Amino acid sequence: MKIVTCPVCGYRCSKTAEKCPECGFKIKDYFTDSRKKELNPAVLLIALCFFVFLAAAVFISFFYFSGSHKVQNYASESAAPPQSVFPDEVSEDQNDLSEENPLKSPTVSAASIDVTGVYTGDDTTILVIDSDGYAYYFYSNAEFIELRRPWYEDENTVYIELAKLHCTIYAEKNSTELIFKSDSLNWNTEQFTRLNVSPDDFLTRTTTAFDPKAVFNEDGTMTCTIDDTEYIIPDTFRDNVDESDSRNDYSCFIDTDRDTNYGAAILLYTESNASVINSGNFAVYADLFLKRFMSNSVLKSAETTSIAGHQGFIGQFDSAMPNSNFNYLSDYLFSGYIAMFYNEKSGSLDYAMFMQNSHRNRDNSVPFLNMLKNASEKEGTADK
Repeated sequence: MKIVTCPVCGYRCSKTAEKCPECGFKIKDYFTDSRKKELNPAVLLIALCFFVFLAAAVFISFFYFSGSHKVQNYASESAAPPQSVFPDEVSEDQNDLSEENPLKSPTVSAASIDVTGVYTGDDTTILVIDSDGYAYYFYSNAEFIELRRPWYEDENTVYIELAKLHCTIYAEKNSTELIFKSDSLNWNTEQFTRLNVSPDDFLTRTTTAFDPKAVFNEDGTMTCTIDDTEYIIPDTFRDNVDESDSRNDYSCFIDTDRDTNYGAAILLYTESNASVINSGNFAVYADLFLKRFMSNSVLKSAETTSIAGHQGFIGQFDSAMPNSNFNYLSDYLFSGYIAMFYNEKSGSLDYAMFMQNSHRNRDNSVPFLNMLKNASEKEGTADK
């Protein structure tokens, strides 16, 4: 049984499988397509012999006719050149590109090209352009999964707006491949080749995050469940394979923008068998938690708040320097928020921290505060 790699998701499976067990791509149809069939070695040998013979015949004929056997000279005015013996040869008049030439092949206008479809890019990236006006970009390590991103056409160019990469990419329309570029440092030019699979077939796959507590939503956001509390992570944040991601009980999500040197992180954590939190000990707990990830942090304020129906506290900090857990965000001082509440049902203390570099022209404070405001108990746990 021959094992092949699915061109859509990279899953290894049998060549005779009807569909890829991982993403549903039609493996059997793809690898039995006439363009994908392997050539018989005997056929290759016969073809090679034929071309060797043909080359020898041309070589001998050239020296034979260029020597003592001169071809007839038609330079005189009375002599007329012979008619071509090759029906495929045409004169310049026959090659006229005007509408009067009935043999001219019609030129396909770029404006008429339908770019919707599934494309494979460099390495294991997949781009899906759907007819509903949304595009989907899948990356092998889940860092840059972009779901339900708007795309549009302008004359001969197609544009896609990406949230996590903070840029718009564009490509000239082509029926078989699209070379997407961007003016942003967050995107490297990438060529995508159309696959023989429809967007509806591919979009049936389930998109998973690296963090076992997180799942992707159709709009590109993620739902992360911590201690039966669900948080909707904003769509600009991504789930990285990193030392601080899913480290022990931590869940970490990152947002970076190379164009503006921006960096931010959302970190969620639950501490079991914890003490009840109150206005008297919140600052102590907050300071201990912040020191796990940064130094020199200064807690500026603290106030009560409500998170998923629980009474909690939230404080604002600044002047923090990230430690080794956030090496990729360590170029600047950071500021942000830390919130926590005591879950009476589980006896745990739940934390939610947001940090972003102080030198910036972007601010994710409002999305984070909205995330806390919209947090809710996981369905089915309210009566536990």
